[in-house]
Amino acid sequence: MLAKADRHFYTFEEYLTLEEKAEYKSEYHQGKILAMAGASANHNRIAGNVFNAISNAIEARSCEAFMSDLRLWIEQKEIAAYPDVMVVCGGLKFVKGRSDTITNPKVIIEVLSKSTTGFDKGDKFYAYWTLDTFEECVFVDQYKMRVEYFDG
Repeated sequence: MLAKADRHFYTFEEYLTLEEKAEYKSEYHQGKILAMAGASANHNRIAGNVFNAISNAIEARSCEAFMSDLRLWIEQKEIAAYPDVMVVCGGLKFVKGRSDTITNPKVIIEVLSKSTTGFDKGDKFYAYWTLDTFEECVFVDQYKMRVEYFDG
C-alpha cells in the first residue's frame, strides 16, 4: 500500500487537487502524500467477500457498505485514507465541496498486507477512534486464518 513518500509537505487541499489528476491512488498523512501499491488478488478477493457479506447483512437497515474507492478524511489527525471496507449509517457526511471523501464511518474493515500491517494497526487504527461516528474496527489477515475485532 504505502509505496513511495514525497519529502515535500502539502496541504489537504493541494493533496486533493493532485489526487484528482493522478493515475494512481495516494493517501495523505499529515502533509505527506504516500502512493499506494496495488493490492494482491487475494487481498481483493477477501475485501470483496467482506463487502458482499456486509452489504447483504445490512440491506434492510439505514446503513451502506463502501469499498476502497471512497476516501476517508480524519481531520483531527490530518489523515486521508482508503480503508478496504467502510460501513456508514444514517447518510454520508462529505468533506465540504467533495463527493468522494467522507468523515463518518461507523465500521472499518482492513485487509492486512505485509507492507501495510504496521500502519493499519498503528497510527491509522488510532486515528479512526478520533472520529465521532466510529464504533468498530476489523482486521482480516490475508495470510492466516485470523480476524481481529475491536469495538469502542
